[in-house]
Amino acid sequence: MKLSFTIKLCIFILIVLLVPCLFFFFSGARPLLETKTVIKGFSIALHGFTQEYQRSPRQLDYVGSETHPQKSEGSFVASLMALDQMDNPRAIRFMDFQPAKRGQPGIAHMNSVPTIVDAWGNPLYILTAHKKSTKIPWPGRPSEHIQDKYGIYSAGPDGDPNTWHDNVTSWD
Repeated sequence: MKLSFTIKLCIFILIVLLVPCLFFFFSGARPLLETKTVIKGFSIALHGFTQEYQRSPRQLDYVGSETHPQKSEGSFVASLMALDQMDNPRAIRFMDFQPAKRGQPGIAHMNSVPTIVDAWGNPLYILTAHKKSTKIPWPGRPSEHIQDKYGIYSAGPDGDPNTWHDNVTSWD
């Protein structure tokens, strides 16, 4: 049985489109993409809170800084989820992540504390600019700056936030 040129062309195009998708799905790029998505959602939530209340969530103001990253856990995460009405009196839900599952990022409860985790099960880290600034020194490249109020990053597959070769960031 001979296949027409059109059918052969369709099969060829299908193979050309399908193989890269399968490679992407099975190659380990999926955790990276999912972590980037969670980082983006978390960044949007922090900026939304800041826009609404003209300030950062309280715990970030007290603990986080541009040189000392804070883990994405505790009361400010609860504030973004409208669970802390002292800090979020209008009870606006700025984020609503799925519960983290093995190999998928989201909200986990580590020692009963709400924590935003990456695809490898590690908490995200946040650097915050000084009150009115939007410049944060880039930890991996001290001579460069992050042009944002918040710098959010994942420790990446190795789980070490100090090795910058595999960290997933909001500013790259």
